[in-house]
Order: sequence, then C-alpha cells, then structure tokens
Amino acid sequence: MSLSRVSLLSRVALRGGARRTAGALRAPRGVVAPVLAARPGPFAASAFHASAAACAEVEPVKANDLRPRDVISYEGESWTIRSLSKVKPGKGGAFVQLTLQHIRGERNTTARLRSTDTIDRVQLTYEGPFNVLYTEGDHVHVMHATTFEQSELPASLFGDDVVFVHEGMEVSMATLDGVPALIKLPNAAELDVVDARPVREDTKNPANGRPVTLSNGIVLKLPAHVAVGDRVRIRIEDRSYIEKVAGGASA
Repeated sequence: MSLSRVSLLSRVALRGGARRTAGALRAPRGVVAPVLAARPGPFAASAFHASAAACAEVEPVKANDLRPRDVISYEGESWTIRSLSKVKPGKGGAFVQLTLQHIRGERNTTARLRSTDTIDRVQLTYEGPFNVLYTEGDHVHVMHATTFEQSELPASLFGDDVVFVHEGMEVSMATLDGVPALIKLPNAAELDVVDARPVREDTKNPANGRPVTLSNGIVLKLPAHVAVGDRVRIRIEDRSYIEKVAGGASA
C-alpha cells in the first residue's frame, strides 16, 4: 500500500469521526481492512490506524477447498467458518453451505457458494504458545508461555471446540489488527470414557460403534471394544476416534 493511499484512508477515517470503523473503508484487493477491537481487555485497540502492517494478506481459493475455522473475506467483512457442508444435489451443480461468525463475534450468518466459486481466505499468523489457566463463565484465561502475560479471551473464539479446552492445554492465537481472531487447539485430545451403552449383538463388530460419554461431557460413537475407564485420543477437528492410550482408570 502506498503512503499516499495510507494518508487518504487516514483522512477519511478522521473525517468520519471516532465511531467510523475500518470495515466501512474499501481496502485494496489482496488485503483485508483492519478490524477495530470490540472486546475488552489487553487486546483492545486504542485507536484506529490504517497502515499496511495492520492489514492481513488474503489468498483466493475455491469454495470446495474451504475448511472449518478458516477466516474468509465475505461481502467486505471478515468471518470465521464455524461449520460447512458440501452438497451434491441430484440436479444442478454442487455447492458449499457455510455457517459463519463475524470476526468480532457480534453476529452470525450463513452463506451458500458454488463449489467452483472463488473466495478470499485470510492468511493469519499465529502467536504463542499460550497455556490455558482456567475457564470462568464465558471466558478462558490463558498465559503466554514466554512472557507470562495473562489474558482473558471470550469462549466464542474457540467455537464448538471449547468443550476440549482444559487447564494446561497449549494453544496458539491469531489476531487481526491486534484483535484476537482465532484460536488453534492441538490436533487431538485425550479423554476418559465415563459412560457407555451396553454392547449389543449388532455392535460387537469393531467396525460398528456404540455411544459413549467422555469426561468433557460430549457423546461420541466409538468402537465397541472401548469401555468405561478407558482413555482415548480424539481428533478435535472432526471428533473422530484415533486410538486408546495408556493412563485410563482401566489401565
């Protein structure tokens, strides 16, 4: 972004008053307009600044290549993909149905894109690691592993994966213009099986499964050989079973 362009953006922002947000400005193609902080705490932006350093790079991708928790630029704003489904109807072309949350967490929306549509995916840089200290209400308290600075983050940043968050977990965080935008959790979590339905004849085949309740309260369908007291490793992204691990009560 040229210096003249930055100066122009700054003059427009000042003319609009302190309430004018960066989202109201048109950013050059290839960058996402900086986002004003809407959350209290150490990550709140003290003032708007339209600089090249405050803008995030984007890459054009096909809608079919999007994944949950990607951040996209949609209708001039930044959104986090909370969930998506790929649909191939009997008639017509395939499409992707998205459930989106605004980057500032203030509202949700849905979008439907053709699989071949091109959309800008925001390139985020993650910082950390941060260690989870504890959760309290709708917030998660973390501490930077190097600086030991403590921060309070909205649980909404973790999306549905917040059920896997526990004390001591190591996470990383991406920001846009100093505002927390997304939290990256480990690929997998280890949980204990606290309840399981009895094994029936139709579930004795290891390829089948039965509902079990894990120590974080979620219910998943796991192989029939998994029993109460076992500790299992679960892939966080899709809630899929990976393997049994040592350390469970039944060990």
